[in-house]
Amino acid sequence: MHVYVTNYRVITVEIGKFLWFFDASINARLYTPRSVSQMGYSLSRDLLIFKTHYLEFSSSSINYMVKSKNGKDKVYEMINALLSLAELIRK
Repeated sequence: MHVYVTNYRVITVEIGKFLWFFDASINARLYTPRSVSQMGYSLSRDLLIFKTHYLEFSSSSINYMVKSKNGKDKVYEMINALLSLAELIRK
């Protein structure tokens, strides 16, 4: 899943794969900043040495855990972008 934050919307794109390399399905959803109810950060550790960082995102009844490929800093950058979008809409 990919999460994009624009000036007015949050866009999620899910790409399902068939045999690991063929695109089987693509689901894109747009969210208004007011519909985002929660966001956060999670850390998962496997075998004591492998760390996986996640962005937690929920809107209405849909909950996502998006794995970060670029570590904790990229998750915090996305959270800050979501917060700044929410602040922009409140003004």
